[in-house]
Amino acid sequence: MFFERLQLGLRCLSSILKSGTLNVALRQSLGVVRVEPEVTGEEDHGAIAASDERIRGAVQILRALQADSGLIDFLLEDLRYYSDQQLAQGVRAMQPDAREALIRSIRLVPVVDKNEGELQDLPSDAAALYASGSLQLRGNPAEFEAVHGGVLRHRGWRVAEAYLLTPPVSLDSTVVHPAVYEVE
Repeated sequence: MFFERLQLGLRCLSSILKSGTLNVALRQSLGVVRVEPEVTGEEDHGAIAASDERIRGAVQILRALQADSGLIDFLLEDLRYYSDQQLAQGVRAMQPDAREALIRSIRLVPVVDKNEGELQDLPSDAAALYASGSLQLRGNPAEFEAVHGGVLRHRGWRVAEAYLLTPPVSLDSTVVHPAVYEVE
């Protein structure tokens, strides 16, 4: 479960760093934005340009995660040269700070507030959740209407509130963390 979340986070970060946006597939995976298919018949899974406001919000969250925990440095580091023990120690030291930075920036609530790993009925609003991209069915679902339940693998997360401040105009809104020189 953790590694699935980490992999999705890394894919999102990579997409943002490469193009400045999240591509359509990632947005749908996150349930952030519902993207209606184009009526032209051509499938376009390319990036959607983000507004300046969205970019500033994303950069602000990345800035908090980097400043408080060094998460961006960790995610961009080539981890092949570290032992599992070194990685575990680094993650254990970094996670509380990253968690606090995230909590200060946004309040997340579960999409489905039930215990993971248990066989459960689908929520009463499952059709609406499914249509909005907030619920996924994995495995071998025949038809949505025929599915009544399953094992909840991930509760999902939804942004309930965002606590983002507008950075001063003098700051470059695209800088996640400034370059730092130590001088003697």
